[in-house]
Amino acid sequence: MIQQSAKSSSKFFQLGITDFSQTDKRVALAKVVQVHAEESIAEITKILRQEQAGNNLRL
Repeated sequence: MIQQSAKSSSKFFQLGITDFSQTDKRVALAKVVQVHAEESIAEITKILRQEQAGNNLRL
């Protein structure tokens, strides 16, 4: 659960990655900006590997 007062960041990985300790497989970083009961909204803050992220990931 993400609390409203928490400063939270998220990391996005290549599709299929199950070992999230593989930091070299990260494709983007994001910051959670709104927290709701059933969903949250995040802003992409940095794209690390566009070529591995797919066409839908843009700043």
